[in-house]
Amino acid sequence: MKRFSIMLIFMTILSLNVTSQDNFNEKTNQDTILYKSIYCSPRFYHQGNQIKLRDVSKILKADSDADRLMKSGKTIMTFGYIMAGTGGFILGYNMNNNDPKLKKQNLTIGGVIVAGAFLVDILATKKIKSAIDLYNSNVKNKTTNDLSLSLGLSQYNNGIGLKLTF
Repeated sequence: MKRFSIMLIFMTILSLNVTSQDNFNEKTNQDTILYKSIYCSPRFYHQGNQIKLRDVSKILKADSDADRLMKSGKTIMTFGYIMAGTGGFILGYNMNNNDPKLKKQNLTIGGVIVAGAFLVDILATKKIKSAIDLYNSNVKNKTTNDLSLSLGLSQYNNGIGLKLTF
């Protein structure tokens, strides 16, 4: 009987499914913004819904430091779009040119401008991501000051268990 009890306790401990900090728990991530880069295209999520960059700007107006970083990132991104358009125009215009010397110069100039636009876009993306991280850290600091514990039943893949949220 003693051996059976020890084995039952050991099996119970081994079958516990312990998880910490769900990605979308109700308290901390309700107001945070999630940033994902999918195929070099930024995607923003707020409260489980995908939002656009202008909506992110509206949300970040609540935090002055994050708003300043966001405006800087959007300005740099606009400059990058102008550079990419200009470089693309030079490369495209070059296709109708018959002069080989001018063709080589235009290819070089257009290629350098387009490559610079990629670098500017990377810088803008880093600024926007740091603005979102700053906003999220401020939101998390506000929500972690009020300690709240909740204990409830939750369903997992392998059964029902207790969920402690803090």
